Amino acid sequence: MLMMQLRRACSTRLTLCFCALRCGLIVFFFYKKYQESTTVTIKPISLQQLKTGIIESGLDVVKRMTDSSKRMVVFYGSQTGTAEEFATRLCKEARYYGISAMSADPIEYDVETLKELKDVEDHISVFLMATYGEGEPTDNALQFHEFIKNEDTDLNSLNYAVFGLGNSTYEYYNKMGKDTDILLEKRGATRLSELGLGDDDGNIEDDYMNWREAFWADICKRYGVVKSEDNLHIRNYKLFEHENIHTSKIFKGEMGYLGSYGNQKPPYDTKNPFMAELTVNYNLCSEDSDRVVFHCEVDVSKARIKYEPGDHIAIYLKTKPL
Repeated sequence: MLMMQLRRACSTRLTLCFCALRCGLIVFFFYKKYQESTTVTIKPISLQQLKTGIIESGLDVVKRMTDSSKRMVVFYGSQTGTAEEFATRLCKEARYYGISAMSADPIEYDVETLKELKDVEDHISVFLMATYGEGEPTDNALQFHEFIKNEDTDLNSLNYAVFGLGNSTYEYYNKMGKDTDILLEKRGATRLSELGLGDDDGNIEDDYMNWREAFWADICKRYGVVKSEDNLHIRNYKLFEHENIHTSKIFKGEMGYLGSYGNQKPPYDTKNPFMAELTVNYNLCSEDSDRVVFHCEVDVSKARIKYEPGDHIAIYLKTKPL
């Protein structure tokens, strides 16, 4: 009797184990199927992208140019905005030579598409490259710099010109401009105009203007274009007289957007600066001294930003209220 009970107990346990094993296999099978059907491909994000908060969208520069009927593209490697400003100005000037142009942030484009610029007839590629820190590329030019450093990169269909922005007080003066010019030539690209170098310790505006004149002279000679005198002196704005307009709709010289002086919104950068209040301001020198050195403190607590080496501060003068 005892033996029969033991056999029944063992049989019951074996049956339970077998059922559990079957259930486990079924769950495992469906789990694997679920994993296969919900597999997600994650694109890695670099540390620099996390630092800048900008992720490349991989735009096709050739498609962008052909879709918008552009013949010239001006890439800018910019940290403080100067190279970007020069790029915008160069694009506006291009219309006087009958050339349609666009400015481009290199981080937004798939640099591999530069190889296909042969599809744009008589294309012109300009690179305005600032040097950051100790001879390093700016944040938005890192990907482009790595691309042209690669010896396997073939750019024999690229026509280019380079203007570098740097400061001669640094050891690696204008390294990015010089490197870009040399590396593009090594990759088979055709230089349209000689390298220009702007020195922020001198007068970078004059340096740019001198290079710009030489650049357009070379473009005219190569492509047979002529600068048009038409529309050069036509105003870009039309004057209207308004009555009873609200002061909130009047432009007061804001950097970011209309009304940004009174209604500030993060994130803050060179195009949308935080208008900090001057809290401390006194002369460090005695009244008998010929020198005047002011100690100033500004309050940035509301901006939730902190000072880092290399940060800039600008002084904005307030006009009298209307």
